[in-house]
Amino acid sequence: MKNYRSAEFAFLIGIVVVLGFFLILGAWYYAYNWSVFAFPLVLGLLAIALAGMRMVKMLGAPAAEDEADTDGTEAPAQSPVQSPVQSPIAAPALFEGAAWAQLGWLIAMLIVSYLLGFLAGPALVVAAYLKVHRFGWLAIVLMIAGTLAITYLGFTVVLQVPLPLEPFWSR
Repeated sequence: MKNYRSAEFAFLIGIVVVLGFFLILGAWYYAYNWSVFAFPLVLGLLAIALAGMRMVKMLGAPAAEDEADTDGTEAPAQSPVQSPVQSPIAAPALFEGAAWAQLGWLIAMLIVSYLLGFLAGPALVVAAYLKVHRFGWLAIVLMIAGTLAITYLGFTVVLQVPLPLEPFWSR
């Protein structure tokens, strides 16, 4: 358990360092305008704050081995024949079972978005994902509408990101 926690802590430190580096780079080296830099700055600082709060919580929480002795009672002696339980929570294996399916959905999102454009592609992949996972038609229609609104209104209109909205054969 301790190795899993230290790996999580190192990952959180990596997130803070990388985000901090890119925010500093955008602010001072590239000197982006406030209208361009406000959205990434707010999201980056929010992610840094959340990672920092998780690290503080990890530092303040007792280790799993120490939690059993906090009630003041003595732990029962273990028999030399029985092996102690290693950990109730094991680190997840990389790309095990459902993780391969999630990687497949990510690759499908990239391919379909390239082929059909960034307006129809994500909406169709989200619809297919929800249908495969047996959501109702109302939820699927609402998610398609939300995906289209975020893609078009959020990125194209508000942030003015020049996304390729058309299919690749009409560009």
